[in-house]
Amino acid sequence: MKKIRNKLFINKDDYYLILKNQKKKSRKKSRKKSRKKNKKNCFGFSFCAITLFIIFTIFILFIIIKLINRTLKSKSNGNTTTEFNNLMKHYNSNTTILLIGMGKLENNYIREWVEYHKGIGINKIILCDNNAIDGENLSEPIKDYVDSNFVEIDENFRGKSLLQVECYAKHFDNNHMKYDWITINDIDEFIFLEKGSGYINIQQFLDEPIFNDTDNIILTWKYYDDNNILDVVNGDYSVLKRFTRNNSFGNNITDSNCLSKAIYKGKVERQYKLGGHCIQGFKDSSGRKYVFRKADGNIMKFDKIGWCFYNFNKTHFPVSIHHFQLKSIGEYIKNKMLKRESSKPYKYNFKFFFDINELTEEKVKYAQKILSNDKLKSPQYNISYYVKQFELKKNK
Repeated sequence: MKKIRNKLFINKDDYYLILKNQKKKSRKKSRKKSRKKNKKNCFGFSFCAITLFIIFTIFILFIIIKLINRTLKSKSNGNTTTEFNNLMKHYNSNTTILLIGMGKLENNYIREWVEYHKGIGINKIILCDNNAIDGENLSEPIKDYVDSNFVEIDENFRGKSLLQVECYAKHFDNNHMKYDWITINDIDEFIFLEKGSGYINIQQFLDEPIFNDTDNIILTWKYYDDNNILDVVNGDYSVLKRFTRNNSFGNNITDSNCLSKAIYKGKVERQYKLGGHCIQGFKDSSGRKYVFRKADGNIMKFDKIGWCFYNFNKTHFPVSIHHFQLKSIGEYIKNKMLKRESSKPYKYNFKFFFDINELTEEKVKYAQKILSNDKLKSPQYNISYYVKQFELKKNK
């Protein structure tokens, strides 16, 4: 201090005044530095916060979009008419398709089947009523669709048996020149636009250029088992909601999903024998070979003359037939075994059911309960063989 004061030649009071001013200046500088630092820190924090907020928002939007897409995909697999009609607005086509079918004891299921196929783009349905003369009327559950002329009911087949092909041939011949395509399905068969196919209705599929030269498009069956359901609950007969497993336990021909149905080219003269599954034969009367294609567009090669039984199990097709033939054990006994004894007693037995569905003790006991209340006794209704199987298991 003395040295400074001597060098500056100032007295003590002036020296302390200068020193005081220097301290003030240094404080101001330090304040400015701290403000700048704080500003930098504040800017850094704000930038990080904004960045995190943007990332979080993008993530939430991504999740929402995924959920919406998943919902739309599930809807496009076909459970309600409204959902399909909304989707169809995005694809317009002049292609027309007729669906021909026959129904017997199907009043609990017919409305879902009609609404579903209307939803995927079918333009007209013709149904042969094959119920008994004094039995149920196929038109009752779908009266509104009959009145609007979307569904036409042919009652000339009531009280008759084993006339499916005759029904199909009659209405095919009467209508094949009016429609671009005709398909023939039973009430337990649904034409499905599979997930990932990209098709929102059947017209979009049929408008593929690859099918321009095609006489028959062969659709493979996907056979659905009983989902281990015993019977209808609370009056819910929807097959699409209840049965979701594609033949998990089957061990006969249906296990390979090798049966098929066809979509026939319309607006050309029919020169072939019509079958319930496809065209019977290889050539028309002029010698032209029929063109058969699978749903993926590839040419069909025949393994059996006149039949369309092929193993498609290894290939995923964009369109197929989902087949809900047997449903639950309760429905099978009541609708197939007991009420159809006169038509196919050789087929509808317990072996046929358990060749396709998982054999459980619960199902066997439920079958016993139903049959114990029924007066009709025939060999195909004998459940004792399966009862003994479970008794042997317990005794081991």
